[in-house]
Amino acid sequence: MSSSDLNILGSFAVVLLWVKLFYWLRLFKDFSAFIRIISEIVKDIRVFSVMLALCLAAFANCIIVLNNNRLINDITPIFDSYVGWGPADAIIHAYLTGLGDFNKDNYSEGNAITVWIFFLCATVLVQLVFMNMLIAIMGESFGRITAI
Repeated sequence: MSSSDLNILGSFAVVLLWVKLFYWLRLFKDFSAFIRIISEIVKDIRVFSVMLALCLAAFANCIIVLNNNRLINDITPIFDSYVGWGPADAIIHAYLTGLGDFNKDNYSEGNAITVWIFFLCATVLVQLVFMNMLIAIMGESFGRITAI
């Protein structure tokens, strides 16, 4: 194994150690309630996470199609290269757009109107609808767990 592989393996081991620490914090009464709330929220947002992933994949697919048109015509790409593979880069771009990282420097070139329409739809749907839905799910889970 190379040193890079060992570093990657070591980083996963560190994550597992921290997860184990949170697991052992359940022994203390003050921490056990928070650990239970977190675990229940993670269980409650499973369907939400799938829906969010599908929504991000849909917008990423639209952006890939528009970006391929730009690459054929030698126009600046819509999104930056994060990992060097177009579909993964588009999903990362859609995810960052949903989080509010608006890298829109290249939107106003070829097929600009369509790109801006998809950008507005993505920001409204992901940022407003999905993130508020996430807050509502988390609030409902918190209320249910604290009532027990």
